[in-house]
Amino acid sequence: MSNGDNRPVEEVENSEEEEGEEEEEEDENEEDYCTACLEFMSERRHPPSCAHEYCVRCFYLLISRRTNCLICNVPIYDIKRVFRDLRSRVNIEANKRPS
Repeated sequence: MSNGDNRPVEEVENSEEEEGEEEEEEDENEEDYCTACLEFMSERRHPPSCAHEYCVRCFYLLISRRTNCLICNVPIYDIKRVFRDLRSRVNIEANKRPS
């Protein structure tokens, strides 16, 4: 049995499956790169207000210099508050330690 391009049906089905697998791999690979610098991300961070992922370096640059996500422009004020609170907790814990 064959189809219009003179290849057996089984061969056509297998090639379509392989194409789908390749597309999935490409999608997965795209997720491994930072939204801002497009470098490979070994560690990921994202603002709690959106799901755009950044490498650690770009994430800290983002929260120190901007108030919105670079991609969707959603405010990231919440994350600044989180870091301010975290810094306060670290300072409090450091002061509790015996010298």
